[in-house]
Amino acid sequence: MTITLALTLFLLLLHHQSHVSASQDEIRSLLEFRKGIKSDPSNRIFSTWVTPSNVSACPADFHGVVCDPATSSVVAIALDRLGLVGDLKFSTLIPLKFLQNLTLAGNALAGRLVPILGVMSSLQVIDLSGNQFYGPIPARLTDLWALHYLNLSNNNFSGGFPAGTRNLQQLKALDLHSNQLQGDVHELIPELRNLEYLDLSNNNFSGPWN
Repeated sequence: MTITLALTLFLLLLHHQSHVSASQDEIRSLLEFRKGIKSDPSNRIFSTWVTPSNVSACPADFHGVVCDPATSSVVAIALDRLGLVGDLKFSTLIPLKFLQNLTLAGNALAGRLVPILGVMSSLQVIDLSGNQFYGPIPARLTDLWALHYLNLSNNNFSGGFPAGTRNLQQLKALDLHSNQLQGDVHELIPELRNLEYLDLSNNNFSGPWN
């Protein structure tokens, strides 16, 4: 066997192993995230989010999970309006390095947003509206430079919206209504130059709106 052929085979094996490892990490991540769900009235999560027979493939059979056909990576989790109840640990999602869409709207889920979410730079859509999430909005959320839709409305978030919103230049829609947020609106709005939709109503914001 020539050195070139041996090197090619080694690289192919290494790529295969890294792909399998990545898929295993994503499946493990999703199963850890699932542990936070305590009630699933439709049984769509409990019946499908189970360890698959082929751990080297993207878990496309998991309800609400979307994979990129080219890379087999998880790019979306859409579990909106399923009546889910639980206390989620968002840190379990960190291994999903290509996740673009996280939609959990219209459930009865609780938990805190953790600062480490700021490393998930692929995120473009976050919709946690209509749940019972609480606590402050972590400052590192403004590290998500690719974010273009953020909806945290109808929850129990408190404190101020973090500084550094100038990093969110892709953001088109920001909906924070019906929380317990506070702060000076004038410090928030001018930084979001490309914003097309904004709702801050039913909070404790102050300052001029124009």
